[in-house]
Amino acid sequence: MSLSKILTEDFLTCSICHEKFKDPKVLSCAHTFCQHCLQDHLDRNCQGQPRFPCPICRRHCVLPGGGVSGLQTNHLLLSISHTHGQVEQAKAAKKCKICCMKNVSNPPTATKRCLDCEESMCGDCSSDHVLHNFSRDHKLFPVDQFDSDEYVTELRARQKFLCDHNNKDPVEIYCPVCKQFICVGCMVLEHQWLP
Repeated sequence: MSLSKILTEDFLTCSICHEKFKDPKVLSCAHTFCQHCLQDHLDRNCQGQPRFPCPICRRHCVLPGGGVSGLQTNHLLLSISHTHGQVEQAKAAKKCKICCMKNVSNPPTATKRCLDCEESMCGDCSSDHVLHNFSRDHKLFPVDQFDSDEYVTELRARQKFLCDHNNKDPVEIYCPVCKQFICVGCMVLEHQWLP
């Protein structure tokens, strides 16, 4: 069994729906479930009670005021899942994505991948890519080096934990009152008491 399959099945899969995590929420016992799976489980089994047993370990957990959506998002799992998905997508991309979008009849094999655009491309398209103003500073990586330490290091450096509030801005500060990591927008709009 491949490492990728073990990672997906043992760590990136919800134990309720047996699918890859979608909006993973972590309980106080450290078990994680998809938000909708946990909500369905609680609706069926807990009749609106604020205290409930974890579906795995049965340890009692307490819902925050916002319900299941108010639970902390498991940012570590999201980051691992995103990185795993990027690597798998990059390995699966055999043809030049740019040539495919141009409807080239027989698109060439991809030789590089732009880590900024997350697109695989042939030698000609990658040469053109770095000539454009908007992509001049993009990092292109040879597809035959996806298993290298340099590629893994580059992916790690690009990881960003996103704010639970809008799921697009990176978290930059920890709110000790809410006990959550938040983005600058949330800090300004919802946490004015912070220095």
